[in-house]
Amino acid sequence: MTSVEAIVIVIGTAAVSAWIRHEAKDRTSRPESGEDLEFRYGLRFTVIALLAGIVLPLVVLWAALHSGFSEPGDPYYFAAILAFFVIGGGWMLVEALRTRIVLSPSGIRATTGFRNPVTISWPEIQSVSYNPLCAWLTIQTVSGSRIHIGRYLKGASVLAQALRERLPGAVPRDALRYFGGAGAA
Repeated sequence: MTSVEAIVIVIGTAAVSAWIRHEAKDRTSRPESGEDLEFRYGLRFTVIALLAGIVLPLVVLWAALHSGFSEPGDPYYFAAILAFFVIGGGWMLVEALRTRIVLSPSGIRATTGFRNPVTISWPEIQSVSYNPLCAWLTIQTVSGSRIHIGRYLKGASVLAQALRERLPGAVPRDALRYFGGAGAA
């Protein structure tokens, strides 16, 4: 890979990330007090997931079948690239289609791609932290159960504000500044 190709990949990745992050800042209308707030991944995240999980593996397969392998190591590179898109893109697609976070007057209900639904009542919440590597907020209870909330959910800024308002008084809110707000990394 040349340095020009590497620069194009870095710029493209940053542009796609900013495009998805912009959707997370969407200020969707808020329902009346006492009603449930529901958050899902938006159209942009779902489009990227479809591209990474379905379209790109097909493109890689098509390119390999039409171009063949000219070097002895090419089949290994092909297998690695195909596995990357099938595993990573497949995970992203399942997350995009299944994840749902609901804030209700009684607590938080989270359904994610690979976990059974988890419900946590507001008084049970012990801590809130942000993991910049995974780009998710972790809400943990006294008993140790956790909910991970992805930063790219549509309306994440509204979600962060709703959490600020509803978390028990003793729970620090510092991590929320990284989630869906201007201070996001």
